[in-house]
Amino acid sequence: MYIFVVTLQPFHGIVHTRGHRRQPCLTYGTGSFNTTLKVSLLADESEELYCGYNKFNGDRSVSVAVRPHKSLELSDDKYYFMTCEQLGYKSVRGGTYSVSLKLSDLSGQRVSRAVHGNSYVLRAQLTPYDIITTLRMKNCFSFGTDTEHVKLLDEYGCPTAAQLMSEFIYNTSHTAEAIVYEMFKFPDSHKLYIQCDAILCRGGCREPVCDSPNSKGQDLATDSYSLISSSTTVYVFEPSDDN
Repeated sequence: MYIFVVTLQPFHGIVHTRGHRRQPCLTYGTGSFNTTLKVSLLADESEELYCGYNKFNGDRSVSVAVRPHKSLELSDDKYYFMTCEQLGYKSVRGGTYSVSLKLSDLSGQRVSRAVHGNSYVLRAQLTPYDIITTLRMKNCFSFGTDTEHVKLLDEYGCPTAAQLMSEFIYNTSHTAEAIVYEMFKFPDSHKLYIQCDAILCRGGCREPVCDSPNSKGQDLATDSYSLISSSTTVYVFEPSDDN
């Protein structure tokens, strides 16, 4: 698997698979806008090329960390689950677009520390903005410090059975907001990651109709010309904890 990291600024950090911060499972940024990591999805655990991956129904996935600093762990570090499907990749082009995910309280103030059980807003924003590109969000899931993850939105952009988060409401063609009804966390971990797929399309692409099974079954990707993964990190604490 080749993992291509495209940044809007020159990248001098490190990209590596989680739990395997060593060669050949890492690569360093050289100040360019494109950084490539090559990961073997065929190596056995006993082999030097093994960088950690999960297998499910023929698909193989790997968890990747993108860190701006080569040595330190920062709050701006990003984590992604990358999947190689059994039938191969769907080719998409990301161009120079970027989609950010940010968590805020109900007053609109951005937060990096959240209270377990409180409600929050997850905001997605496309940059740069132009008048012909439209943003749609789907395939959101959360994960903690291990490889376990919980799906929040499905491939149609609709909430899963867990009902932890609403679908995104598209305020403009380049911004969207979803409500996290009650902030959750994984056992034995304060750190929570949320990752979503952002669909970019030209002109007026469709919105999910989550209360209509006939409309929900239409994949948002049919309107798209590009797909970008975006993630955010939050620290979740109990109300009784000293913040």
